[in-house]
Amino acid sequence: MGAGMLALFGGIVFLASFVQGVSGFAFGMIVLIVLPYLFSYTTALALTSMMTVVLLLYNSFLYRKYCAWKWIPLGLAAFAGGDICGVLVLRAVGDAPVWYILMGIMLIFMAAYLWWGQKRVTFTATNRNWVIFACTSGFVVGAFIVGLPILATFFLQATKSKEEYLGTMQMFSLFTVGFDTIVRVANGMVTAEVLTFTAISLVFIIAGLLVAHYLVQKMNADMLRKVVCVVMAVNGVIMFFHQ
Repeated sequence: MGAGMLALFGGIVFLASFVQGVSGFAFGMIVLIVLPYLFSYTTALALTSMMTVVLLLYNSFLYRKYCAWKWIPLGLAAFAGGDICGVLVLRAVGDAPVWYILMGIMLIFMAAYLWWGQKRVTFTATNRNWVIFACTSGFVVGAFIVGLPILATFFLQATKSKEEYLGTMQMFSLFTVGFDTIVRVANGMVTAEVLTFTAISLVFIIAGLLVAHYLVQKMNADMLRKVVCVVMAVNGVIMFFHQ
């Protein structure tokens, strides 16, 4: 990889880390805009998974004191069930552009709800609703890869502060992405090339997260919610025009 390609790699990792650090999600979506042009698709996915685990380990440690652990066990069980169903549906129906369009529309509507509708149409952060959100998120991850914005919608309602939102979101994501990474390692997808570029990415990941952490300290809860809305809407637009 030449200097120009390396600079592109570092730039997209820094940007994705910064956005993840502020919003709580979107790292994978952003890096996968570029990585398939630098690596094979399989390598790009494995590298994204490894880098995401590194990022989540750092961010989970950073906000560890604020994690609302009461949501984790039940949510993981519901997420796993939904994820299995999503994979089975995708295998049965097959990949098609319409799925990306539908997912994009759903993310845009979710962003609109968080921006304008949350004060008008509310839900209670109960265990039943948490199971619905976690299961739906798992299904979307299994079928579309991108399902964490659904979790963000719930945690924004269920948590009491911006720190608790980020701590819980990052810890929950760490468990789900960590499982995916274990599967990829077991299937021999984590090669020497993946490990090398994961090591190279560390400086860009940490730099992006440090800048994000500084900005989060300056934000109030409403500003953080609006940032999450914008990131979610942009994700929706990317999914809509995926094909």
